[in-house]
Amino acid sequence: MPLPKLTRRQFFCSLAVTGGAAGMWMRFVEPWWVGESHITVPLGLGGLKLLHLSDFHADPMPLDFLSRQIDRALAWKPDFICVTGDFITKTFEKWDAYATVLAKLPAAAPTFATLGNHDGGRWARFSGYPTTLRV
Repeated sequence: MPLPKLTRRQFFCSLAVTGGAAGMWMRFVEPWWVGESHITVPLGLGGLKLLHLSDFHADPMPLDFLSRQIDRALAWKPDFICVTGDFITKTFEKWDAYATVLAKLPAAAPTFATLGNHDGGRWARFSGYPTTLRV
């Protein structure tokens, strides 16, 4: 049995509905979805614990939520911490409050961080700051 022919209007309506659903998922579901996994890598380093954090996106995410998640992660008592970017999504104004939240990380363990594609620089062509932000 052949598939029914799809009109241009039906195609674009389907595309709009699908795009809208994906946008709603990305805005209202996925940001609150915090994943946790523990992986053992046999390196012979005597059981060191590395905490990897990423994609804070502080401008849509409330700082109190991020603070609670950082506290939850630090309860694991890591030996090292790596933060791999996307501290913000576009632009941000509450730097002092954010610095207070992030200061928990180096207070707990040596912390290494890098900027992500949303944080600025040449790679942030569609949003964010046009050059690397220095705070």
